[in-house]
Amino acid sequence: MARVLVAMSGGVDSSVAALLLKQAGNQCVGVTMQLVPADGVEQQLHSQSPEIAAICEQLEIEHRSIDLRAEFLRDVIAPFVTAYTNAETPNPCITCNRCLKFGFLLDYAMQEAFDALATGHYARIVYDEARKVYRLLKAKDTEKDQSYVLYQLGQSQLAKLRFPLGELTKDQVRATASNAGLSVAAKKESQDICFIPDGDYSAFVRRFHTAAIEPGEIVDSQGNVLGYHQGICDFTIGQRKGLGVAVGHPLFVTGIDAVSNRVIVGEHDELLHQKALLRDFHAVVPGELEPVMIVSAKYRYRSAEQPARLVMFDDGRWEVQFDQPQAALTPGQSVVCYQGDEVIAGGIIAEVRG
Repeated sequence: MARVLVAMSGGVDSSVAALLLKQAGNQCVGVTMQLVPADGVEQQLHSQSPEIAAICEQLEIEHRSIDLRAEFLRDVIAPFVTAYTNAETPNPCITCNRCLKFGFLLDYAMQEAFDALATGHYARIVYDEARKVYRLLKAKDTEKDQSYVLYQLGQSQLAKLRFPLGELTKDQVRATASNAGLSVAAKKESQDICFIPDGDYSAFVRRFHTAAIEPGEIVDSQGNVLGYHQGICDFTIGQRKGLGVAVGHPLFVTGIDAVSNRVIVGEHDELLHQKALLRDFHAVVPGELEPVMIVSAKYRYRSAEQPARLVMFDDGRWEVQFDQPQAALTPGQSVVCYQGDEVIAGGIIAEVRG
């Protein structure tokens, strides 16, 4: 019997993960991370803990709560705000997974003598006996697959993690919860960033970094001034609506220059690029990487994979070279590379070219 710490969010996925692990004979303990809320979200987030405790009581497992508010502010919110003021579009869920869930929380699980940490992520971990390595695979339910936000996991982490939902579809998970009488069986899942439930990223950034938000120019690719903006945090690459300029035909945000505080707009063709130079590169199985690899790659959580090559330069940097031009490759976003169902590697876009 294994002793498993289960990260509980109050939703159906993590609840069923705990249920399945317990039914398999494991000794489970549910844990809630207390995170930094934003203004009006405070009451909403803090009210989750009693709800999760009630689920744990129903499952007849212990419930713990860990205060990670300081860590969340430092490691997730602050970098998120800084990225927007530096003309990048970050994915805070990836950062939270790396720093908190599979960083601090996994360390806590090991310190408390648990055998593993489990979450409700839709992904699979398999052990390759022949190569003696762990592999990270897409979930069986491709519509719910979350392997994109897990690409930064390494071998030592994969060895201690459990993803009980990897072989299930969302419908099967809800049916399992319903059959067990769990109160969250029909609970609606959130599609937004947990600390910005209204989806207004710009307003959030302004609350946390008012001094860095300054008016500036909106220009075309030749530098002609077409209008003015009230802060680059209001814009992201590929944006079409709300630009504040009118020229008689659609324009898109094709670039954001944090140094000059300018927003560059242009035609759709100007959004197309084939190459993304990566920073903070990470390989799931480092020893298997080759200087040039044929992969499929995606650069947004909801985007489709595209044929590409993963190429290492002589200086050790990595670049993803897509077979076809892609629209709105954006600095700050993560590109994740796959071979079949397996996550090979990924990194954050530092620069787009070609």
